[in-house]
Amino acid sequence: FKIKFPPLSGDRAFSRQFRAIEATFPIKSALRSSEARQHLRVEMASQSQGIQQLLVAEKRAAEKVAEARKRKARRIKQARDEAASEIEQYRKERERQFREYETKYMGSKEDAIAKIDKQTESLLQDLDQSVQQNQEGVILDLISLVIDVEPEVHRNYFIMKKFNKI
Repeated sequence: FKIKFPPLSGDRAFSRQFRAIEATFPIKSALRSSEARQHLRVEMASQSQGIQQLLVAEKRAAEKVAEARKRKARRIKQARDEAASEIEQYRKERERQFREYETKYMGSKEDAIAKIDKQTESLLQDLDQSVQQNQEGVILDLISLVIDVEPEVHRNYFIMKKFNKI
């Protein structure tokens, strides 16, 4: 059973609050009003302490959550760094294996360069021989094409003449 009163200021508000508390929790009638006030103050102070404890606990919880988030971010960053280093290590190992394979089956780069140079020299020598063998024949063919010209009337001339355009 609880009695509610409208809020008042000063002593009247206090006495009404006291009466409401007394109605909820009956206090011995032997208590004087100053003792009742003191009891109410102690009870309100204990409620205030409880609120303070809750606020402190909430603050600690928020700090723990923030610290946990920071730890998680650090762990994620550490994991990314470790993954990057593992990837780099794997890449270097694969490059080393590829170089070994290349030297084993294809020879070194110097060998490949020397082989290509030999082939190029061989092709150039073949082309020089071909030029020497065919040089005079090509020159004679070019001279005959330039000198031995047979004049002809262009075929479009006859078509145009047919239609009386010329």
